[in-house]
Amino acid sequence: ALAPVAAVTVPAPVVAVAPVAAAAAVATAPAAGVLSRIGEAAQQALKTVKAAANIEPTGAPAVAPTVPPTTPSAVALPAGEVELRASTARYIGRFALDGSQRVSGEGRVEWSNGDRYEGALQAGLRQGAGRFIWANGQSFEGDWLNDEPQGRGNLKYAGGDSYEGQVQAGQPHGEGEMRYASGDRFKGLFRNGSPHGRGQYRWANGQSFEGDWNGLTPQGRGVLRFANGNVYEGEVRQGQPEGAGRMQYANGGVYEGQFEAGLAQGQGKYVWPGGDHYEGAWDKGRKHGKGTFFFASGERWVGRFEDDERSDEGVFHGK
Repeated sequence: ALAPVAAVTVPAPVVAVAPVAAAAAVATAPAAGVLSRIGEAAQQALKTVKAAANIEPTGAPAVAPTVPPTTPSAVALPAGEVELRASTARYIGRFALDGSQRVSGEGRVEWSNGDRYEGALQAGLRQGAGRFIWANGQSFEGDWLNDEPQGRGNLKYAGGDSYEGQVQAGQPHGEGEMRYASGDRFKGLFRNGSPHGRGQYRWANGQSFEGDWNGLTPQGRGVLRFANGNVYEGEVRQGQPEGAGRMQYANGGVYEGQFEAGLAQGQGKYVWPGGDHYEGAWDKGRKHGKGTFFFASGERWVGRFEDDERSDEGVFHGK
């Protein structure tokens, strides 16, 4: 009996990442919320994209047809093409059968559920360049190896999302770009369907993160550009500023120092557009501990801050 080619499962749509909350600039003195944490949505990142080729959707031909024909039917078509039929699938093109009734050649395979494949077959396996189109409108076009998408290709989803780049075992793997119907896009390195290594995510509102990714999370170093003009550059952990970094505000203010969970923590310096600046200890985004406040006029106050305010433990110095 003629052994049909296995159908392919429909890849799951990829979820876009929600824009993170912009950091609030400070007009007079830094207080709680000077440095906003990056939203939890950035930690969601991109879900795994799968295009595995050996699992058959409901209604697709089984590996062995329930009622196989006693002999494959071949009907001569124009330009040397033939038509082969097996259970719920048919082959149309320049195909031939080997001794094990496996199909080789080039053409198209059509399933009764509406799925179809166009391209090369070798001993019943998709091999070389080919295009698989699901009944719902989704498609993969690119390289196939041993019946799996392998090499480079294009995935187009029914919802409007699309991926172009390197694939391995049916998943984005290597360099590629994911474009979302919302207008968002991610361009960079993937591993087993997830961002891994260097990459840039751009939101439709103009916000972007460019840097290191580990699995589904920004992790390492990077640059986060907010839609309101604020820019953070430095270390990130679990999608938030963590470690050493620098936040440049659209109004001209700058914080440079240590971060924890998206907030100023430890030692750091904040400079206001007017020239005032503070150097010292921070706790959860507030001045807290020993520090010095420098006035643009030349005076300074040295002492201890508590919950963003000067305490009684300090000395004022003139010019």
